[in-house]
Amino acid sequence: MLLVSMRSFVNIFFLLAFLLFLPLFAFVLEGQTVYVPLNHQVYDFLDRMEIKHVLPVVHNNTKPMTRLEIGEQLGRILSSSGKALSRTDQELLHYFAFLFAEEISTDSEKSDTSRWATLRRHACIDPWAPDLLYKNGRDFVHLSDGPLDLFINPVFLRRYRFSASDSAGFTGEASNGLSIWGTLGDVLGFFSDVRDTKEWGDGDYPGEINLTRPGLGFVRGGGDHLYHDETVASVVFSHKYLTLQLGKDENRWGPGYRGQLTLSDAATSYDQVKLQIRTSRIKFTSLLAWMKHYTADFFYGTHQEKSFAAHRLEVSPWTWFDLGLSETVVFSGRRWEISYITPVMFFRSAEHYHGDRDNATISVDWVVKAVSHMAFYGEWFIDDLKTSRLGSDFYGNKHAWLFGVRWADPFGLDDVDFVAEYARIRPYTYSHKFQSTNYTHYNTLLGHWSGPNSDDFFTCVKYRYSKRLSVSFFYEKRRHGQNTASYNAGGDVAFPPTTPADARFLGGNLQRGNRMGGTLEYRLLPVGYMGLQYMRDWNNRAVSEAGSCLQLSFSLNY
Repeated sequence: MLLVSMRSFVNIFFLLAFLLFLPLFAFVLEGQTVYVPLNHQVYDFLDRMEIKHVLPVVHNNTKPMTRLEIGEQLGRILSSSGKALSRTDQELLHYFAFLFAEEISTDSEKSDTSRWATLRRHACIDPWAPDLLYKNGRDFVHLSDGPLDLFINPVFLRRYRFSASDSAGFTGEASNGLSIWGTLGDVLGFFSDVRDTKEWGDGDYPGEINLTRPGLGFVRGGGDHLYHDETVASVVFSHKYLTLQLGKDENRWGPGYRGQLTLSDAATSYDQVKLQIRTSRIKFTSLLAWMKHYTADFFYGTHQEKSFAAHRLEVSPWTWFDLGLSETVVFSGRRWEISYITPVMFFRSAEHYHGDRDNATISVDWVVKAVSHMAFYGEWFIDDLKTSRLGSDFYGNKHAWLFGVRWADPFGLDDVDFVAEYARIRPYTYSHKFQSTNYTHYNTLLGHWSGPNSDDFFTCVKYRYSKRLSVSFFYEKRRHGQNTASYNAGGDVAFPPTTPADARFLGGNLQRGNRMGGTLEYRLLPVGYMGLQYMRDWNNRAVSEAGSCLQLSFSLNY
């Protein structure tokens, strides 16, 4: 009883300390900003500009980035007088400059030139339309009142899939919600994106029970459909080189295009406190987050949480070379440890200090941009490693590799991007002897989506015809060593090794999957998106019943 009281006292003490120091931030912080969602197309544009040497250093392997960061990079391109930019690149540059006008000092980029703004000022609409409706020609509602700048947009998404797979012929998805972001004076930035989604179709949906699905958090089944909601929200304090975020959000660490080994956005968002410091050559991030350890009875009495601490240093000693160093640790049974929230602490040593009961990892990644229009990148993720047995099938060597190349305008073809990437993940990687500290949030990996005991090869070619229209083609080959009823091959993060034994890569029930297809995208700038996608899957039926699949999808997102 005394222990519970002391824990409550400590939590209340730190909460009061935070609230007491919060007014101090109001006097010293300036340059308000918010983080930009990970699915924003501006990230691909900045990657392309860095590969083409239009931008020297972006530090975009630590995402998300803030609006201020992105605005600074766009401003640099504008000041370079469009160096090495094609017609479509120029169109995209000015479009993004329009989207991030608040962070760019160039007044010409704040001009109200969109078709929606022209429609808003039409003689038949302007007299009765509220002044705050499309005030900036970009956001549905823009309210500027004293120190407050508020931007509101509705979310309306419909997606339909027609499949020839064995499991489902038709799937529909409908999302509705609201996206709000804004700033308060020179102190505070805030962001909230709320979405409620219904999915239905020919698939096998559970009854009226609470559960989870890959990539999602709370899900409620409804017989022939299911519901899930997702809210990403945060408040951000920023001052010059320092940014502090408090809220529920996602992160993506590493240079991977198809997936990231250390920290990906495959799982649903999570509660977090994040401190970030950046200069022209260095970007340092310290993160404390809270995850959910999911079991079958998670929603029915067994609520088990786990904490996640991480820090990452991204540095560019030369403009043509980026180096990233990351550490993470997953721990349960307590909300935090002082050593794990100390930004300069070496987590592996701290994990040993706490009794070798937590799941600590370390990784290194790099990007080489010595050749114009090309970037070679890689990542090495170490969960556990015994160097004397490196290269063998030793079960304790839990690590993963990723290599890739990105090529902008290959063979002189303007507005074309080429990507090739290979990831290889050893058995038992991401798992832990205490299952409550495995590398997951709900039932989804925090690292690479393909999971342990697998490899994946992905290549893609994308052509941007204009800022609105693009087309891409891809091919992917995946292999996975699946556990069997009698053999733990290290292919499931929920099942760590029970006895010391060799773990052969791709051992167990070997599954092979191939996928190819294409995507046609058209953007109703700045309010929407339409996409048409064709994919074909084929697997080795001797080891998998997934079979062939023909899929078409359509989405409209406002």
